[in-house]
Amino acid sequence: MVALSTRCALHGAIATRDNLLFLARPSSRGGFCVLDPSRGRVACRIGLADSGVEVAGLAVDASRNLYVADPVLHAVRRLTVFGREAGRFGIPGPGLDRKGFLDAPRACALDEDGSLYVACGLEPLVHGVQKFAPDGRCLGSLRSFGEPNERFGAPRGLAVGGGRVVVADTRGECVQVFTTAGVFVSMFSTATRPGELSMPCAVARRADGTLLVAQVGEEPCVKAFSGGGELLAISVEGGAGEGKTEDPVGLALDGDGNFYLLDRGGERVQRFDAQGRFAGLLHAEERLPA
Repeated sequence: MVALSTRCALHGAIATRDNLLFLARPSSRGGFCVLDPSRGRVACRIGLADSGVEVAGLAVDASRNLYVADPVLHAVRRLTVFGREAGRFGIPGPGLDRKGFLDAPRACALDEDGSLYVACGLEPLVHGVQKFAPDGRCLGSLRSFGEPNERFGAPRGLAVGGGRVVVADTRGECVQVFTTAGVFVSMFSTATRPGELSMPCAVARRADGTLLVAQVGEEPCVKAFSGGGELLAISVEGGAGEGKTEDPVGLALDGDGNFYLLDRGGERVQRFDAQGRFAGLLHAEERLPA
């Protein structure tokens, strides 16, 4: 397996809803920023009643409630549009590998029925991806590669849609695909040439079933794959300039097929059109000298 740092690298997260982009920094003491990409400006900010929220993953439902994967609390928090906590998912379980317990959740995603999927673990876990009902009940765990005792390798990304759950299994060096009923469908490597490492960290699923996968490591990039794992294109190449990526963190799609890439460890948000052409810089924080 690829070696990963065991520190909790909190990079923040992005999610879309109603063509608005929700952005969270690693520590969201200043709240969440809601961007309107069509106007290229901040639409609003969501302040927080609790200033101690940490964010590693983010999902937004139709009522614009925020679901925050908080790796310090070892739970997923549901926050209202006013920033108040309205519920929690998972029992805090640092170091535990059991159904219903969460160890440093890193990503979360919602399906069409409102069920919540959570990826967690700084180390490989059998229960590394779990499903929760809207009322918070744990409905079970996905089985890595369809095997009861196989472990997920510290997954960092999730996408749900079209009856599929897609897991960016970072330390497992692959992308795994399941049905929303939890049945294993397939897996594929993001390495597409000899000597390249497969280290997927974020994934987004388009309406046509194709997948966008961000890859970290020595060769960061975003690639487009068919639903079966066939490489379609390298959508974003690695590099420091605009239209390229370094240290990617998150991916999100809007209803027009554009995608948004959170990179530089959560410092920058870039917009790309459906063909992968750079379409603008939405957010960037000043980089401090080393």
